Amino acid sequence: MFIENIHITGFKSILELSWQPNAHINLIIGKNGTGKTNFLDAIYYMCLTKSFLGSTDLQNIHYDYDFFRIEGKFKNEQSKTKIEASFSHSTKKIFKINKEEYAKLSEHIGKLPVVLIAPDDTDLIRGGSELRRRFFDGIICQSDAEYLQNTLLYNHFLKQRNHLLKQLSGQSNINFDLLDLYDDKLIAIGYKIAEKRKSFLSDFIPFLEKHHAEIATELDCIELGYETQNLDLDFMLKFKNARTKDLQFLRTTLGTHTDDYDIVLNEKSTKKYASQGQKKTIVIALKLAQYDFLEKTLNRKPILLLDDIFDKLDDIRIQKLIRIISTSEMGQVFLTDARKERSIAILQNIPYQLLDMDNYHNL
Repeated sequence: MFIENIHITGFKSILELSWQPNAHINLIIGKNGTGKTNFLDAIYYMCLTKSFLGSTDLQNIHYDYDFFRIEGKFKNEQSKTKIEASFSHSTKKIFKINKEEYAKLSEHIGKLPVVLIAPDDTDLIRGGSELRRRFFDGIICQSDAEYLQNTLLYNHFLKQRNHLLKQLSGQSNINFDLLDLYDDKLIAIGYKIAEKRKSFLSDFIPFLEKHHAEIATELDCIELGYETQNLDLDFMLKFKNARTKDLQFLRTTLGTHTDDYDIVLNEKSTKKYASQGQKKTIVIALKLAQYDFLEKTLNRKPILLLDDIFDKLDDIRIQKLIRIISTSEMGQVFLTDARKERSIAILQNIPYQLLDMDNYHNL
């Protein structure tokens, strides 16, 4: 699946843009602030119904507009698909596939798989557990609709339970019936989530090991583990016994929302001991493993978005990455750079389509 045509109106800094990228390598160049990242974000939005920059739909509207609209025509060997995404100050978010509006936005997830490599991705390693959960959940949700629904349900009941804990704070006579209901829901759904996360790793790790070996400058051994209490035989008892602590902190302190993934290099924690170069290598390997996993699971190639990565990687890693993305096995790629001459030199002898954001209004 690749984008045959894209039209953007009023999305962030982009007033109006129409473009026909090619099916393989596409280079978006322009000075900082010209909308290169916003262009990638528009593609990401069409694929996953949200911004990868964390902005709200209201924040996505250009200040001169009262709405934004993104249209994309996607093509594969068998068919063509038209995606329309829009939002305005006066209406809800609307997502359509071939002119048919989705009843639920979650129905769209997985239809157009996408992988993003961005400058701040090393936060996956040095940041908190929430970032790692979000990353791996994002992969599984694109490939498993049941898992997506379980995470939505879990987050719903977690929010309700946390709200109840705040209501019960300071009360001497507490009715635990409603709390019992939320406990049972979170324990049951959390078990399914933890089981899926654990089984997912067995399929994901071989891809990670493969790409890490391709990109690493040294013969490092990488391992990936999943840390959870949800699969412990006595987890229900632990969860119930945590009520006193939960009431004290006014939040649910146990559950899959506290799980973590442990990335280990040469038997040492990458968060504490990995060098900057090693962290960058691991992140790229994780993202390329995500690409391979989604392609295998969904039987179609994801769209790969590379945002300003040349500023963050050394020449050796850039050469290795370009070698990988330029192969015939890779699908459609969009990469951005503020330095046109550098990108042209890196992509020499590789066919690509160019979009100059400094002059996009003239296209």
